[in-house]
This record gives sequence, C-alpha cells and structure tokens, in this order.
Amino acid sequence: MREEPTMQTLKKTLQRLIVYMSAVLFITSTATSQTEYKLIASDAAPWDLFGNSVSISGNLALVGASGFFQNVSGYAYVFKRTHTGWIEEAKLIASDAAVGDGFGQSAFIRGDLAVVGAPRKDLRTGSAYVFKRTNSGWVEEAKLTASDAAFVDYFGTSVSFDKDLVVVGSRAGAAYVFKRTDAGWIEEEKLLPSVQNTGALFGEKVSIRGDWVVVGATGDYNAGIPSGSAYVFKRTGSGWIEEAKLTASDASPNNKFGDAVSISERTILIGAPDDNHAGPRTGSAYVFKLTPSGWIEEAKLTASDADSLDFFAQSVSISGRIAVISA
Repeated sequence: MREEPTMQTLKKTLQRLIVYMSAVLFITSTATSQTEYKLIASDAAPWDLFGNSVSISGNLALVGASGFFQNVSGYAYVFKRTHTGWIEEAKLIASDAAVGDGFGQSAFIRGDLAVVGAPRKDLRTGSAYVFKRTNSGWVEEAKLTASDAAFVDYFGTSVSFDKDLVVVGSRAGAAYVFKRTDAGWIEEEKLLPSVQNTGALFGEKVSIRGDWVVVGATGDYNAGIPSGSAYVFKRTGSGWIEEAKLTASDASPNNKFGDAVSISERTILIGAPDDNHAGPRTGSAYVFKLTPSGWIEEAKLTASDADSLDFFAQSVSISGRIAVISA
C-alpha cells in the first residue's frame, strides 16, 4: 500500500505544484500547428492540487483538485469548450464534503455523467460520487460506497464508467462494479483476482468499456518477481468472470506494469512507468489485442527520446486507433 504524503516529501510536492495548479489541453488543428489551452480554477488556491486528475469527453473536460494533506475536502471542475475557448462550467463538490476527503483524486467524464473519487472519505474508507448534467446545471446523482466498506480501503482511488456501468477501484485489493437502474445505482459485482497476492495493489487503476473491465495490480508477483499485471474481466449472462491475466513479455521486477490501464473496444493499453529499458524508470506501454485465441501482446511502445526518470506511461488513454501516453 502506498503511504500518505509526509512533511519529508514537502519539497518534492512543491516542485510538482506547478503541474498540479493548472491543467493544459492540446488540440491539434493541423499536422504542423497546435493550439494550447491552460485551464485554471476560478477560485484557485495554494494546496488545492488542481490537475491531480483529468478526463475529457467531447467538448467537456473534468479536472480534479483533491487538496494537499488535510487542507480541503477536494473539488472537481468541469470546463466546456466554446467557439472562443474553454470556460469553467461548474465546480463539483460532494454533498457531504469534509476536510481531508481527497475528493477529486480520481475523476472520469463521459457525455453528461461524471464520476469523482474521494478515497480518503470517512477515515480512508472511501467513496465515489456520480454527477449528472441537467438543464439547470450539474447535480449529484449518487454516492457510491462498497457493500463491505472498511477503514483504510481507499475506495475511490480510481474510477471509470461506460454507459450504465461504473467501476470503482480500491487499494484493499478489489474493484466494484455498479449498475444504474430505475431505482438508482446498485453494486453489481465485486471483482477479485483469481490469485490474491499481498501487496499486489489490485484495484489502484481501473478502466471499463462495454462488457470488459481492466484492473491494474502493479505489485503482483509473476514467476516469483513483483513485475505487476493487469486483469481482464468480462460480463456474462451469469455475472463477471476473470477472462485473462496480462503480463509483459519482458517482465522485470518493480517496473510497475499496470500502473495505468485503458481499454477501447478490443484493445488494451497498459503502462509500466518504471520500466528500465533505456535507463532507470524510463517507462514503457504495452498494447494487447483480443484475438480468437485470447488477449495477446501486440506491441511495446517506448518514447523515441527516452531518458532516465521519464516515467513514460504513468498515465495512458486509448480510443480506437489513437493512444495518448504521458511522460
């Protein structure tokens, strides 16, 4: 389990504030030019950690600001793209917000729905909130919690959704699927790996698309080494089943394979930001495709200008044939 920040990490955190205090969008207009937009919260304040999580869908962008230590409860901001640029449309706050919740540490938007995680809520038990865009603005539709909630689970560490399904990750080694019904959001399934390893960090990263959920487990052991893995679950008529366990073909200890996951149709992109292929923690990403014989590794992606401590693929996203990878 990752430790909470301490005062000893203050210097490192301050160095990152420049990144966290703003979110930048790049929109390519031609092959040789691009337009850059810098998003800043209308009520920006020190220690908000604005930019801690980001998600984009069409003309809407969602930016989390989970707050530093116990300073604030956390927020999430919705920005809308107009003909003149990006404007702040709404500031999302949990209905039961409390200082130290970590609301905004994870965030995901698609269409008129947004899901925001608050993994430090209620003594780090955690929760996630569903917001809906209406004619009168954004309203909180539901608060999601695990049916077996316990202290220090960090439920809400990661969130993702597609259509009427939301998946919420927990540091306690599980991911939860919620379904939207006429009666509201209900917990449909608790996803667990077929083999549970202590310290695997199963559930820290999740992604859902259609009938598939991908769950990262960066500390998972394979062949006796903690190289990390990602699990694929499929929704069937009788429930969710583990369909595959994905590992890197060139797996090595502590490369954090599974620290970022994204699925689009029948393609999965998995980050391994601590991979040492071109120096310490250079980072790499792996592409897996679904074939008649199952999920197979199709490619390993690396940066052309790879360098030590790039942490390439700490965040990944894939849509169709387009992949976006951070460094």
